Amino acid sequence: MLKTAYYNKEMNDFKEIIGKRFSCRSFSNKVVSRELIEKIIIDAQSTASWCNSQPWKVHLVSGKKLSELKSQLLKLAQQEKFDGSDIPYPEKYEGLYKQRRYDCGMQLYESLNIKKDDYDARKKQSLENFKFFNAPHAAFITSEKLLGTYGVLDCGAFITNFMNFCTYYGVDSIAQAALASFSKTVKTFLNIDEKRSLVCCISFGIGVLNDPVNNFRTERGTIDEVLEWLD
Repeated sequence: MLKTAYYNKEMNDFKEIIGKRFSCRSFSNKVVSRELIEKIIIDAQSTASWCNSQPWKVHLVSGKKLSELKSQLLKLAQQEKFDGSDIPYPEKYEGLYKQRRYDCGMQLYESLNIKKDDYDARKKQSLENFKFFNAPHAAFITSEKLLGTYGVLDCGAFITNFMNFCTYYGVDSIAQAALASFSKTVKTFLNIDEKRSLVCCISFGIGVLNDPVNNFRTERGTIDEVLEWLD
């Protein structure tokens, strides 16, 4: 039986919303209404930004266009013909960051009973990124290149609020940096101006909540790991 998220009118506690959000990796084909999508975006517009520049732009893809883009990206990913990201990826993961990344990956594989050394299964799962995890909607977020790092930071805040408002309205989501590795292909397909940088994609819809891939949650660092207090 398909279990889906729903809009809980009583879920108005900010902490509860943050706690309920998760990275959804399996969606049903149930679409979200245009009215609700626009409401999520309007609410996310309350995001604070440097000098109120609001550098983000949302390029929304659904239906036939999303299917066409999915086919194109999946074919390129299978051939490993990545055309690069507008924003440099991390140079290297070390120490605590490397461990967190490893733990997240292991949780994902364990939820699907994929063995650590089963590289074929791991690759097959990674390709789900380019299928948008079957989500019916994809929001590509771009920033004005001239605004540099601060524009990207502001977009990151917008992305967070977008996903939190999704949770508030009973919609599931996942932010996908992997899709930014095809920035040229995506920007050409969506006719995005070269003056803009592709930050990431948010795939969203109604999650299949009883799918094992949606049943693990990553841990958060302790306060001692994130706080340096000087008196």
